[in-house]
Amino acid sequence: MIPQHQRNLLHQHQTLSLVQLTKQQRKQQIAANRRKNLSTTAVALYLLRFNVSLQIAVLAIIVNFALAIATFYNGLNALYCAFGMDCIIGVLTSAILIWRFASSKHDHLDTDQNVYLLHETRTIQTTRPSHRPNVQITCPQPNLVDILDSSIEHDPIDHARELWSTFWLGQVMIIAGLGIVIRTVVEIISHVMATAQDDLMKFDQLDYGFDLAVPQITIMEPLYTLAFISLMLNIVLMIFKIIVYIFLGSNSMLIEGINSFISSIFAFVTMISIRNTDSIQCLDQIVSIMFGIFLIIYGGYNMIHTIGETVYQMVKTNSNRAEYQQLV
Repeated sequence: MIPQHQRNLLHQHQTLSLVQLTKQQRKQQIAANRRKNLSTTAVALYLLRFNVSLQIAVLAIIVNFALAIATFYNGLNALYCAFGMDCIIGVLTSAILIWRFASSKHDHLDTDQNVYLLHETRTIQTTRPSHRPNVQITCPQPNLVDILDSSIEHDPIDHARELWSTFWLGQVMIIAGLGIVIRTVVEIISHVMATAQDDLMKFDQLDYGFDLAVPQITIMEPLYTLAFISLMLNIVLMIFKIIVYIFLGSNSMLIEGINSFISSIFAFVTMISIRNTDSIQCLDQIVSIMFGIFLIIYGGYNMIHTIGETVYQMVKTNSNRAEYQQLV
């Protein structure tokens, strides 16, 4: 993916070359594109310098770990387990992100100096037909853009960690999805057996006058409160993760943002399931199975995509090496 600051600059050149503008409109367009590009570059530099990705991952670990402990403390039925496993997934994926971004060293990015350089500009003379004057385009300081590009996408170690983190995120999702599905199937079987036993007890009561056992009722109100808290916090985390992805182009942060979005949806569905569990039989088990299957599918997609990208990079590297040997 092309980072946002490069897309803005490319769009600026395309606009000037394809659209016929008056002199005043051209100046306004150049000024607007310059302000947008400078703002985008400044945000990306701040995200790198202060390692915002790492701070978001640490915050996500704290939030999800607290929710997981509270969930398993209050109940162990299928919906409780599914929600708790979702929180554990958040902890593990955030730990992978910490491993991913803690290795990214951007101490060479002096924030104060770079912000000062943002105000320094250079002029590009574009070639135009004879009946049109040359157009001057104002761009950020070239060394600043080069620093940003090298920090984002030209570090092979960061690229390798990006691929490995995506692969491990997929594995965690598959394992968690399988655990949720197995746990839910076991609970459904137990529910069917308990229903059959209740029918036998009713028959015995009619014949012999035995007392019926009082069924165990799981209190779902604590889970409703936890789901509401998770919904709010995951929405906030998702917004920050998507912002980091937009400006830095990190695929692992995009996956983590999607994971937070999935957690938000699951928390919302959990709240609906708790409010309607009396009207629809086995609704919490149905929701849990759907969530587990989705995790398995999405985790498998991430693993396959990562393996394909790794094979492509290996083939590309071998091809470049062969071309170099032929030239030598």
